[in-house]
Amino acid sequence: MDQLFKRNFLKGSTAATIGTVSTMVFHFGSLMLLTRYLSKDEFGNLCFNTCYCLFVSIIGGFGLEYTLVKFISTDKEEEQKSVLVPIL
Repeated sequence: MDQLFKRNFLKGSTAATIGTVSTMVFHFGSLMLLTRYLSKDEFGNLCFNTCYCLFVSIIGGFGLEYTLVKFISTDKEEEQKSVLVPIL
């Protein structure tokens, strides 16, 4: 059981790290291109709109994505089902 948990934990951590790093690389590349081709005002509007949309999505989610991850990672299958359906 302990080895299985460690293996699943490392696999999940690796997948999350790869996803985070690739997202950061793509965002950095797109920001480089956007700063070259947009004016100062247009880029400022883009940054403001992006921050506003991310803020609204965080508030709108009520933190449920973090709760979902916590409860889905439990060992009890009955508990997983009782949490997943109401959150979705």
